[in-house]
Amino acid sequence: MSEELMSDITRDAIKSLLKKFPRKKEGFVAYCEDNSLLDMDELSEFMALEVLEMLDSASYIRVIRAKETEKQRINHENLVLMLDEYLDIEKDTFMILDKVDNCYLLCKKINIRVQQKNDNNVFQPYETITAREYFINFIVKLTENYEPSELIKKFLTRGCKAVKINTIDTIARTLDAVT
Repeated sequence: MSEELMSDITRDAIKSLLKKFPRKKEGFVAYCEDNSLLDMDELSEFMALEVLEMLDSASYIRVIRAKETEKQRINHENLVLMLDEYLDIEKDTFMILDKVDNCYLLCKKINIRVQQKNDNNVFQPYETITAREYFINFIVKLTENYEPSELIKKFLTRGCKAVKINTIDTIARTLDAVT
C-alpha cells in the first residue's frame, strides 16, 4: 500500500505558512527530524496535512512540552531509585538520618588515623597512633523543590554542607567526594 504523494496545494500552503511565519520553521524541522525526513518532498499527503495542522496550532507545542515533562519525570524517578540503591549498597559508609521527597540528610562515616606524640623530657616520651571514627553530616538535594523536615531545617540553618545531584552518573562520585 503506497502512500499518496503531497499535492501542490498542500506544498504551497506549507511554503507560504513557513514564509509568512518564520518562527514556525523550527517546528517543521523538528517534525522532519522526528520522522527521519530529509526534505519537504518526502512528505506524504497525510503527513503534510499533519504538518499544516501542527504549524497552525499550539497543540504541537503542548505535545512537545508533555513529552519533555514525562522524560524529566522518568529521569527523576530513576535518579531516586539509583540513589536509594547506592545508599543501600554503601550502608556501612552512609546512614540516612532523615529523608523527604527530593532531599536526604545523610551521615558519612570516615576513619582517620590520629597520631599523638609527647616529646617531653620530664616524662617518659610516647607516641600513639589510633584509628578514630568521625561522622560528616550533609544534605543531598535532588531538586531545588523540596519541603524540608524540621531536622533538615535545623541542619540547614547551621550551615550544613549541601550537595546537589542532577544525574545518575554523579551519585557515587559526588557522595564519595564529600569530606
